[in-house]
Amino acid sequence: MKIVLLGALALLAHTCTAQAKVTPPAKPTNMHTQPVKAATAPAGKDSATAAKLPVKPKAVEYADIDLDTVNPPLPFLIKAPVGSAVTFDQGVVITAPDTTFAIIVDMSYTEMPATIAQRRKDAQDNPMSVFSKFIIDKPEALLYEANNMGKKEYHFEVARDIKGERYYIHDQGVAGRSFTQKQIEAMMKAASEAHPKQ
Repeated sequence: MKIVLLGALALLAHTCTAQAKVTPPAKPTNMHTQPVKAATAPAGKDSATAAKLPVKPKAVEYADIDLDTVNPPLPFLIKAPVGSAVTFDQGVVITAPDTTFAIIVDMSYTEMPATIAQRRKDAQDNPMSVFSKFIIDKPEALLYEANNMGKKEYHFEVARDIKGERYYIHDQGVAGRSFTQKQIEAMMKAASEAHPKQ
C-alpha cells in the first residue's frame, strides 16, 4: 500500500512538472494578429479607396459675341467663352470670366495699324518680353514664344479684313497672368474666325 501510494505521488509530481514546462503555442500569424495593409481597390471599383485620378477640365463653351452692339460698334461677330465681358481700353476688349481668354480688337493707332510684318519686328525687338521663337509665322497671323523674367509666355497677332476694313486682334495682357500656348491658340482661332454678320 505504501509503495502504491508513493508511486502515485511520484506520478502526480512528474505530471505537474511536465505541465509547468509546456511551451505555449506560437501566436498565430493571421490577419487578426498582424498589421493588415489597406486594400487597394482597382480604379473605378470603389471611389473611397481607389486612387484619385486627375479631373479632366470641362470643355469651354463658346458663343458669338456681336460687336455691332458695342461702342464704337464693329460690324462683325467673334467667338468667346460664354459669359465674357466686353469693355473698351484702346480697343474692344473681350475677357472670359476666369481670365484664361482675353483679346483686344486694337484701336490704339493714330494712323493705319502696323502690318503683321511690323508686328513681327516689334516682337523680336521687345526688350521686356525677350523673343524666343515663332510657332506660327504667316502673312496675316503670328504666334510666338517669349521669355519674361525667366518665364515662358505666348502671344498672337491676327489681321482680319472685314467689310473693307482691316482689324488687328491680339491677346490682351491680364495682370498677374501669363497665357499658356494652348490658351493663346484658342484665342488666335477665335480671332482668325471673326466674321461679318449675315
